[in-house]
Amino acid sequence: MRWMLLIGALLGSQALAQSNVRRLLQDWQYRMEEHRDDGLIRDIDVAPVVLVSVMDGQDRASDALSNQTYSTASKIFGRQLMDCQECLRPEVRPGKGLYYRYGFISLDDVRNIYEGKELQPRSALWVAYADGSLSYRLVSLKTGRVIYSDTIQEDLDWNSRSIRNFTKSRMKERYGRQDAIYHHTWEMGLYPNFNLSYNFLNQWGENNDQLSGLTISVINPTLAIGAAYYKVLDLDNAPIVGAKLLVKIPEALASESGESSSGSSLVVQAIAKHPFPGNWGGLSGMVTVDTEGTVSIGVSW
Repeated sequence: MRWMLLIGALLGSQALAQSNVRRLLQDWQYRMEEHRDDGLIRDIDVAPVVLVSVMDGQDRASDALSNQTYSTASKIFGRQLMDCQECLRPEVRPGKGLYYRYGFISLDDVRNIYEGKELQPRSALWVAYADGSLSYRLVSLKTGRVIYSDTIQEDLDWNSRSIRNFTKSRMKERYGRQDAIYHHTWEMGLYPNFNLSYNFLNQWGENNDQLSGLTISVINPTLAIGAAYYKVLDLDNAPIVGAKLLVKIPEALASESGESSSGSSLVVQAIAKHPFPGNWGGLSGMVTVDTEGTVSIGVSW
């Protein structure tokens, strides 16, 4: 019985720690997005960005924590985020060029890593966790200037609420100016059935986590057009679920002309997407199923 209580307490503490990390990363994402919108952090100054180090106290963060941090940084910087394996997984190699002690990499080390390489980052990002906080520092590789740095505390609940409220007010202002956020996305089902879709979507919602718009699809293999809706889930890696209401054009035209058709002209399709780990340029795995019984596994971008 005592062992069961100990195991339960351990699992509970791990779940609480994961929840705290998730909240810190969400607040970091909101804050960085607002700073970019307000011009405090400009792409011309920081992009491309290389994530140099993720520390947990005095030690290098675990792979799980590093991956969570990288996933959030990918949401912030998108394709402008560079993956530096030499930075995130340093080795002690005395006498063989760079010497990394305890996993810490300096600004000069980053410059040496990318010396002579074709693709050069413009800024470097350090992230550290300690005592329920997340600290980050964004530094220009060329000048060494700290572009921005801050610390986020997990117990400052007002902080995340203020950021969310500020985001809502910015959304209202954006709609008032009729400045919409549009996305062009593609979906391709590959196995066991083929389907292809193009989506023109508007991003909206109090937390900016919903998308809806027009979709043009080829299913079974019939041309169809309709409406699409997606919801970004508040989970690690931000998976997406959605649905489409499609009208198959040949069947609809046949029905209008009085000709008989082989089936209904309406199709409802359910979609689930999950981003691939790491920086894959927005590529996600995808599963679709529709009311005609067609199941497909593929990719979305």
